[in-house]
Amino acid sequence: MPEDVEQAEAEPATEKPAATTFDAETVNWVQNEFPSAMYIQKALFGVENECSAHRVRTDSGKITDADVADAISSYITPGTFAEARLALSRDRVVVLYGPADIGKRASAIALLREVTDRPLFRLAPSVSVHQLAERKYDAGLGVAVIDHLPEQVDDGDFDWQVLRDRLADSGAYLVLTMANKPEAAADAVQCVPWARPDLTRVLRARMSVPPSTVQLSALAESLAGSPAIRDVVELAGRLEAGEPVDRAVGHFDLTVLKTVTAWFDEKPSRRAILEVTTLAFAAGAGERDFEATLTALEGHLGKHLPEPVPTDDVPAEVSLPQRRHGLTGPGGLIVRRTVNSAFGTRGELVFSTPACHRHVLRTLWDRMEVGFWDAVRAWLDERVVRGSWRMTGGLATLAEFAFGEVHDLLDSWASGSRGRAGQRAAVLVVSAMVYRDELAPAALRIARWWSGGGAARRWTAALILSGDLAIRYPLEAVSRLWRLCAEGPTGKGNATVAFGTLFVTLTRGTGDAGVVLRTLTAKLNRFDGTGGNVVLRSVAVSATLAVLSAREWPEGRHAFLIFLGRHPGRVDEVARLWAVVLRYRPTRLRALVALRAALTHLAEHAADATERVARLGTALGAELTQSDRILFQVDLLRVAGRATDAVTALLNAFLTALSPNNPARKELR
Repeated sequence: MPEDVEQAEAEPATEKPAATTFDAETVNWVQNEFPSAMYIQKALFGVENECSAHRVRTDSGKITDADVADAISSYITPGTFAEARLALSRDRVVVLYGPADIGKRASAIALLREVTDRPLFRLAPSVSVHQLAERKYDAGLGVAVIDHLPEQVDDGDFDWQVLRDRLADSGAYLVLTMANKPEAAADAVQCVPWARPDLTRVLRARMSVPPSTVQLSALAESLAGSPAIRDVVELAGRLEAGEPVDRAVGHFDLTVLKTVTAWFDEKPSRRAILEVTTLAFAAGAGERDFEATLTALEGHLGKHLPEPVPTDDVPAEVSLPQRRHGLTGPGGLIVRRTVNSAFGTRGELVFSTPACHRHVLRTLWDRMEVGFWDAVRAWLDERVVRGSWRMTGGLATLAEFAFGEVHDLLDSWASGSRGRAGQRAAVLVVSAMVYRDELAPAALRIARWWSGGGAARRWTAALILSGDLAIRYPLEAVSRLWRLCAEGPTGKGNATVAFGTLFVTLTRGTGDAGVVLRTLTAKLNRFDGTGGNVVLRSVAVSATLAVLSAREWPEGRHAFLIFLGRHPGRVDEVARLWAVVLRYRPTRLRALVALRAALTHLAEHAADATERVARLGTALGAELTQSDRILFQVDLLRVAGRATDAVTALLNAFLTALSPNNPARKELR
């Protein structure tokens, strides 16, 4: 296993005092406003995009047998596979470079499995070559860095040479995938250009019944357009389901791009272009909201690109225009559909095909001048203040083609230029980027940049790191969030509260949030005892309390109980953390209140509550001294208050398990 693969990074060299209290404003912000970032699909209601169709994939940590099987079960080797395999066997390291969506991820896993049967691990794309060169590796270990983000400062030719020698000495294997060839690596590491495998072979491998000759003939033009491999995989599924070829290829990027390009080539009116632009940032809006948003965009465009003065050739409008009627006419890109809601049916506007969203933005960026985009930026800046979140899906999509344009706007919002509303929108956009393979590494880099910025940016970064980004890069998220906590308060309060959100996110998204518990346990042990860092131990205790107090939104279940329900054998690990926050005086009362709330929720909703409480009480009792147990019992009785019979019985069962032989033990009445 790579050194520290499950531990957070080292603390900053300069340790700064950190606040240890939870202010009410901070807690309210995280618990009541931030969940929409954790549930980004709900935040983008009405938008048919990758967020609503897919879960976030974990891209760091151990590569499971299921991951390997999924990657190589139908894998088709491209022409350069043999060259890469020879380089990896000889040098222990190889770089695959090429554009996105050509199968580099699966190729990296397939190459590693070709040369070793030992465990495989993924590291976050942000790890530098310098950091890779400093790691220790076990013999035979396979490591992949997918979509590596080169560091201009760290990734020098010397670092590549040290990395190659380190891997040779340890006998481990490393595959890095990148978009472009790293010039600094040329003399030390073999860099192999990667290309798509034969797409007809990919299609055959993905279908239980191979496509017929007639089908392949009809698909020849579409496959010749070099679609993304994910499109070919989806095509196989559609053909298997019995869709005719002409419909099955409708989702191909090339097919949709031709449709969108043809629409723009017809020189649509100023109003029509603004309509598709509005929909790109307001998909799923009803007619009234759509038209109000469109009117606002027209106003901003009028300031940056004034409409021509009417002439004989361009007369002014006299009749009241019937624009809603023409909005969804034949041959257009916009359709109106009816959806059900809690208050009955309602109409909403969407693109005729979900993929149109992406290509409308792509074509707008390719064709429209700076005045147009200045108007769009001012319009979005105004909308964010009003709390409009539909724009987040459009901005995340635009980032694929115009990352600099989107980042400049998000950076302004993250810095607090538009208050909480702007920070929240920035979090939502970056979280939406996490769902896209080509943008996820950039989302991680944004979080890293902001975590080293001013107080407002660091707070925004804390929210991102504790959201869906953590599902994709759990080790990096825990490490970066700890650094933020260790560096002290952010603009909105103490970042330790975000550890609770992080624990909920990983519990919900990965099923195992153990990396959070292991990290906090390691920090508590490191800073404990004589000579330990008192300030950083206080930070670790506060973060631990945030984790144990955290509840899943919106059901209100305590995350640590969900974790124990899935991993009952780790009750001792959880109990040790409870013992820490209960013994620490500044957090004792809040810990007692949180524990009482958790036991109450368990009594009211779990059929096996008594059994689960007995296990937790026994484990906690083993972590406390006799005097600790007596004091804890007294204090718990004080905060228990009046309760239902079921809750009272469960609390008594907990106290019995905690200290079964304590003659001073009392029961609740």
